[in-house]
Amino acid sequence: MTARTTSIKALHELQASGKGGIQRARILRALLQRKDMTRREIQRATGIDINAVCGRVRELIDVGAARETEARRCRVTGKTAAPVQAL
Repeated sequence: MTARTTSIKALHELQASGKGGIQRARILRALLQRKDMTRREIQRATGIDINAVCGRVRELIDVGAARETEARRCRVTGKTAAPVQAL
């Protein structure tokens, strides 16, 4: 099984469980409470695993609910990262 096949299978399982929608909603709520957040800041604020945060953020960007903003220093890692904000 390739990584892509595994990811697609995991996505289908997540959608079937309804968990993806719950995670997207939690992330969107966190983004609406702040100007912008990096993925690590979202992880810290929501308690959602970083891999899930990255996937859900990508989904929010793809449907036009969020967008990446100008890179800045992450408050969690101290590294430069592109934060996202809710639209």
